[in-house]
Amino acid sequence: MKDICPICEKITEVKIIDREEIFNIKGEKIPVHVVFLQCQECNGEWENSKIGTDPYEVAYREYEKRTGKKVNE
Repeated sequence: MKDICPICEKITEVKIIDREEIFNIKGEKIPVHVVFLQCQECNGEWENSKIGTDPYEVAYREYEKRTGKKVNE
């Protein structure tokens, strides 16, 4: 798949990277499935809303589900 890398600003082949990351939300460790694109030219990684969901939104929802509290309380 080709895309424009926002880091090196080249049109290049990109690889989809799929991994789990841990988000620390108010002391709660929340594992979140994250999808990134990786430039095959410079190895830079970035999120792409076309291929995944916002990982912070997922972490906040999971925090609220676990604790029964809103993130902004």
